[in-house]
Amino acid sequence: MKRKTSLLIIYLAVSGLIPGAVFAEDKPAEESSIQGELTDEEKSVLESKSLTEEGEPIVPAEFISRPAHNEIELGIGYVSDDAFKFGRYNGMQTKGPFLIGNIDVEKFYEDGRFWSVHGTNLGLESRYLRLEGGSQGRYKFFLEYDELPNYKNNTVKSPFLGIGGDDLTLPSGFDIDTNLDANLNSFELETKRQRVKTGIRFIPKERWQFDVDVSHENKQGTDATGGAIAVGTNQLVGNTRIAMLPEPIDQDTDLVTATLRYGGNDGQVDIKYEMSIFDNNYNSLTWQDPFHTAAAGSMSLAPDNEFHQLSLTGGYNLPYKSRLTGLISMGRMTQNQNYLPYTVNNNATPSPLPQSSLDGEVWLTNAQLKLTSRPVNKLRLNAELRYNERDNKTTSATYD
Repeated sequence: MKRKTSLLIIYLAVSGLIPGAVFAEDKPAEESSIQGELTDEEKSVLESKSLTEEGEPIVPAEFISRPAHNEIELGIGYVSDDAFKFGRYNGMQTKGPFLIGNIDVEKFYEDGRFWSVHGTNLGLESRYLRLEGGSQGRYKFFLEYDELPNYKNNTVKSPFLGIGGDDLTLPSGFDIDTNLDANLNSFELETKRQRVKTGIRFIPKERWQFDVDVSHENKQGTDATGGAIAVGTNQLVGNTRIAMLPEPIDQDTDLVTATLRYGGNDGQVDIKYEMSIFDNNYNSLTWQDPFHTAAAGSMSLAPDNEFHQLSLTGGYNLPYKSRLTGLISMGRMTQNQNYLPYTVNNNATPSPLPQSSLDGEVWLTNAQLKLTSRPVNKLRLNAELRYNERDNKTTSATYD
């Protein structure tokens, strides 16, 4: 059956020009050209502006008083029909009105300071907003927020109770052969990511730069997964019962990146630290067996883990149009989530686990050295050396 879906958008947009300067580039203006282009009034203003160490204005004079276009858009949109797939990544999956909101505003000052606000889809579940400010050639900071929905399916049904949690049960008196249809519950497979990110950049002195970015993301919702329960202890093939399960999603991811940069006339070097921490608020999923309600199964979900890496990259210009670049990095991944028992069947007596958790640890080492050269226009030479090592230091154990 075909479904025709249309989108009618009615909106009111407000935009205008305000005095300001466009973003200044990191290039000084020649003093002679500055004095030749400025009026007496502009020259007097220029004298009060912030100057570089060489005595030149931070904001080139040719950019002063050039208008910046700022725009704010507000309106009402209307979806004329339910369309779950149409709104999969924007939130416009149901019939009805929604808010249209976009903003792009920026302000620049003659002394090099600036701020800006940029936002899109502010009335939808796919909204994005970024606030930024700083002083040209000195520092910059930002604060960012965005959301991303993922509406996968709204026609899903399951006999399980407790959907959205980690303990799935069946209704009293449930029998898959006689009353399955009467006990089906409708729900939606959907997740939403919400991320907050902030960062700052310092330029403590000429040629040096320090950046720090920090972000936190939370993902919540319900997804689909599969679980198996073994009927016997010998042959598993043909002796397992499979069930499609609604998986609860509540996960946090934290990222940190810190970089120290130096840029000279002939060489550049970066020192970078990266961190990633993943935390799953649901460690396991337990469900009642639809084929034999007296039995139950349990499975682990994505485990908590961490990653840390330190890297050094650099490049240097050599004679004869040649350049040497290099990279060396070392990272460490760890995972130490507690194990689940072999089984949740109280009638079974399995052997004890050899250890309570994986205590996983993996070291990653990467190195690269590359030389490129073009001594003459019709000749290009490349030489590269790479080294990659993955050292799994996780202890081995015997599992029944």
